[in-house]
Amino acid sequence: HQKMETTLSSIYALWEDWLPVRSYRTFVKRGYYVDEFGDIVVIVMNKMYYDMQIHYNNNTTNNTTDKTTNAHVRQLTNVIEDARDNNKSVWLIGHTYPHDSYHLQYSEYMYDLIDEYSDTITNQFWGSSHHNHYVLYDYDGITKAMGYVGSSILPDRHHPEFRVYSYDKKTMDIINYEQYALNITELNDMFDLDLDFDR
Repeated sequence: HQKMETTLSSIYALWEDWLPVRSYRTFVKRGYYVDEFGDIVVIVMNKMYYDMQIHYNNNTTNNTTDKTTNAHVRQLTNVIEDARDNNKSVWLIGHTYPHDSYHLQYSEYMYDLIDEYSDTITNQFWGSSHHNHYVLYDYDGITKAMGYVGSSILPDRHHPEFRVYSYDKKTMDIINYEQYALNITELNDMFDLDLDFDR
């Protein structure tokens, strides 16, 4: 894990002015952190240990008994349980929402966690798919949770996009979002650039 820690230390150095000081240990060791904003607990997750498509560390990716993975799972559960006990809401933020590319055991864990704490996990913000959509979590025919999935600024078979959410400052509920996109094809034509981002 030394290579991973070196990489994460470099990333932390770039973002440390925006990250809480208490996040250093978990960020550098495992790539995730927790912060609080009033009654909102924000958990920024690292899915590299569970995604079957990532081969950065095959031993960790394919082995959910790894101590790093288990530590992440325990931390996630403990933070959400503590938030519930203190009448706080949890927002999950991560690159990829739980789905088939996750290790099966971890996917099942996440689905069970979202089901168990659907009253506490009030928002989920994901990316990875490079498309704008939602993910719904149904349990026995009942939709218990929803996650926002935003596009990306990487022009991967689409134009770069980003999203700005609006929220109620009193309730902290998401009330709307605005999507911004840059039409690279039109920009290309406008300046007669020899680029093709539509392939």
